[in-house]
Amino acid sequence: MSVTFDAPGISVPAPISYMSANFINIQIPWELQGQTSATVKVRYHDIPGQTFTLPLAPASPAFFEYTDSTNGALSLVAQNLDYSLITSQNAAGRGKVITLYANGLGPVNDTPPTGQASSSTVLSRTATAPVVAIGGKTAPVSFSGLTPQTIGLYQINVTVPEDTPVGLQPVTISVGGVTGKASQLAIR
Repeated sequence: MSVTFDAPGISVPAPISYMSANFINIQIPWELQGQTSATVKVRYHDIPGQTFTLPLAPASPAFFEYTDSTNGALSLVAQNLDYSLITSQNAAGRGKVITLYANGLGPVNDTPPTGQASSSTVLSRTATAPVVAIGGKTAPVSFSGLTPQTIGLYQINVTVPEDTPVGLQPVTISVGGVTGKASQLAIR
């Protein structure tokens, strides 16, 4: 299986991280930064599939989500500083720094090569700082960039505002004026 992105003057393969009978997980190549669209070609062995045009944007923020087994709610993937998963039974504390995991935050400085893990010593920070709101309160961002030693995974370290309401709260993210779908997070 191979996936290739073509844009004016660019033809680059997309690294595949997972595939099944129903879908393929790929990284959109960093080389496409600045393009507004690309033609996507999928091949299985030497058999070409249909091509399609994919619109591209500088940023298209979205949180990674999971189903919280303690309450069945779809929640964003977030961790406390001790790396414990934030759930309804292990809620984030007001005034505490937490890490949120996202995709589509756009260009970073010190961009790793497409398909290769980001550095653990030189942080790849986003070119545009995201705006995060938890329970309608703006959460100060202390870091936004690629998670070290991962491929294309962004993390945002934020402080949960002291006046954030408790319980399951909506969380939004905006980058460069583009707001992603709201998710939710348990706050204590």
